[in-house]
Amino acid sequence: PQFMPNASALARSSRVYEHHFSTGNATRYGLFGLLYGLPGGYWPSMLDEQRGSQLFKVLGQQGYDLHLYGSAPLYSPEFDRTAFADVRDQLHQGPSELTSDGRDAAIVAGLQKDIRASQAAQRPWFGFVFLDSTHAPYHMPAGYPPLATPMADAIDFLKFGPGHDPTPELNRYHTAVHYADSLIGSLLDDLRAQGLEQNTIVLVTGDHAEEFNDLKLNYWGHNGNFSNYQLQVPFVLHWPGQEGGRDARVSSHEDWVPTLMRQGLGCENALTDYSTGHDLLAAPTGKRALVVESWSQRAVRNGEAIYVFDKFGNATALDARYRPLPQQTPDAASIRAAWEALTRFRNR
Repeated sequence: PQFMPNASALARSSRVYEHHFSTGNATRYGLFGLLYGLPGGYWPSMLDEQRGSQLFKVLGQQGYDLHLYGSAPLYSPEFDRTAFADVRDQLHQGPSELTSDGRDAAIVAGLQKDIRASQAAQRPWFGFVFLDSTHAPYHMPAGYPPLATPMADAIDFLKFGPGHDPTPELNRYHTAVHYADSLIGSLLDDLRAQGLEQNTIVLVTGDHAEEFNDLKLNYWGHNGNFSNYQLQVPFVLHWPGQEGGRDARVSSHEDWVPTLMRQGLGCENALTDYSTGHDLLAAPTGKRALVVESWSQRAVRNGEAIYVFDKFGNATALDARYRPLPQQTPDAASIRAAWEALTRFRNR
């Protein structure tokens, strides 16, 4: 509540997935899983074929207006040639002359305007707004009050060592998060003002997490490891008609698309036809291994064990604190499940 008061207030009437993980520790792979319902390992194939997400095809077939906004350019990484390949002409970018905090405010205002236009035309709509203020070096408007002091004026993770006190950087990050939450609050207030709160599905989440040497191994920011500190993100799902509360299952960004397709858009296909994810509104299915991706490595998370694979296929077994496990042989069942997920659609 002290960092994200608006999202926390929304959470009180929503389903909150307490053990939710991004599909990667970098933007490319985190958004890929969220928008496709697939592991990030499919990124190269989708980019080569410029094959868009099935989600946007179904939304188009059902007559939805698409309001798609990115504060930073959605062509770097190449989301315009992957997830949004079929709808790239409908992408909107924040004004390039503004800093991240200004762009964030501009795209939220743009989405609010678009929603009102869709409502006036009595058309269903889908909105996507990707804020950038919480990305390092963490942005907020000039004069925005810090949540705590001392607050760093600038951040260069490359200059930090294992003994660096992260307090000033954390204070800056928390303040940037608070600013981003204020924009979320503005959007939620606008939905309420139009009477849309009870017929609009709202998801608040992130593309990856940020570490501040939490493991005491000199990892900072993201794209460094597959621990909770770089992968576990909020997942607050406000779904009118669905009971709220805390959900303790292990969930993944892969689960959003199949949940929305089945429960929101009436898709009757088996989830396995187009996704490796699970239906978040169905009963949990028990223990589950997750495939997660980075620029140079891949890992399989199986409970408290993390199996990290290099590009040659060599595995290192680590615990939740990223220290080597006594038993270095990976769990065979979790590796088979990961391999099936990564190969299921290769020949389709």
